[in-house]
Amino acid sequence: MKVSNINNRPNQFLITDINDISWFKNFPFKIKENDFKSPLEEYSRVQQYYIESIFQSYQSLIAIKGYELREMQNSDTFEDGIYCLRDDWDLWVKDLNKPLIILDYNHWDYSTTTGRYRNIFLNENKKLTETKIKNNTYLLANLNQ
Repeated sequence: MKVSNINNRPNQFLITDINDISWFKNFPFKIKENDFKSPLEEYSRVQQYYIESIFQSYQSLIAIKGYELREMQNSDTFEDGIYCLRDDWDLWVKDLNKPLIILDYNHWDYSTTTGRYRNIFLNENKKLTETKIKNNTYLLANLNQ
């Protein structure tokens, strides 16, 4: 789905539904530890995750919306979420109780226009986004390495 540009110029902002496990443009989308800008104790949340949708401007990735993954329980069924094989070959499922937002460290607040469309994507204002960054609800990383 595209978000229209305010001046009806060629569209630069895109919201794309991915619905896959840490994959972007057919490659595993891994965030390296040295590209992670939030406190390191939060790094395990982004080692593998479910991407629901992304927000980008031209070729710059600005935000990822998704869920953390948890190990599959005996009580889980295929209707409970997406199962995947991880490097250790265990089954994992998206944890609907743990939404995950990752913002690009350099571009999440790049300009007023970027902010306007980021607010639409996250369905909130800049002040709330800043609060969620400070309390590590939202994580920061270099998404454009």
